[in-house]
Amino acid sequence: MALEEKRQELGRGAAQPRGKEEKERVSSPPKEEKKDTSIFGGKAGMEKRTFDYKLSDPELYRGIELGEQRRRELGKKLFGNEDYIKKSDLERADKELNSGKWGKFKDFSEMDKQDSKKLIKKLLGEKK
Repeated sequence: MALEEKRQELGRGAAQPRGKEEKERVSSPPKEEKKDTSIFGGKAGMEKRTFDYKLSDPELYRGIELGEQRRRELGKKLFGNEDYIKKSDLERADKELNSGKWGKFKDFSEMDKQDSKKLIKKLLGEKK
């Protein structure tokens, strides 16, 4: 009879809700935050003159092998009339470049499109 009583006690213990300490222990580990590797460094956007200055950064050359003059030229073609550039502007430009002859950049040469895609990917912090 003692064995059956033990089983009943164990069965009741499993059905009872866990205490607060046990629930906290069972929860999943916190997620790691992804570091923003874009040119914006976690900020929402930047002014045009700051953006132009960052285009002259030699670090950009290593990743895409476009000279400073070419990067500045593409920056003006892509965002020439904007005073404030946001990360979403870069993402939108990347999608427009992929839309072929119907997008905003339909008059770009094929070389301009390829170089612009490289530049935008580097500015967004994406790998090749």
